Amino acid sequence: EPAPHEPPPPPHEPSPAPRETPPPHAEPPPAAAETSSAEVETAPEPDPLIEEPTHVSEEVELVREEAEPGAEDGAGAEVRIDEPWEGYAKLNAKDVVARLAVASQAELAAVTLYESAHQARQSVLSAVERQLALAARGSTSN
Repeated sequence: EPAPHEPPPPPHEPSPAPRETPPPHAEPPPAAAETSSAEVETAPEPDPLIEEPTHVSEEVELVREEAEPGAEDGAGAEVRIDEPWEGYAKLNAKDVVARLAVASQAELAAVTLYESAHQARQSVLSAVERQLALAARGSTSN
């Protein structure tokens, strides 16, 4: 008849290192309150048994560098601003200023954007500012 199965013996554990006991005539360490304010606390030393992972590198490595054609001219999206109304680009400044008298605030804003990005005619931009100021005064007096 086979012998009943016995559990394996417990693994051997090393006994802890003996502690050093201070001699009976030694003074106790100073309390934290007794330490000088000039003393600087130091960080604990790293455990020499813990090794840095071998897969971590502190060196910078360029993996890939590329840009769209034309990106060297500057970053950002290109914004295209349409004419505030059809035929605007063909009008001279005098005709645009005349039309601004009946333009909506949205059209005035569109003229400012378009002029700033294209011809930048100061007479047109000044006329837009005057019309916006008139509209603001008219809306506050009601």
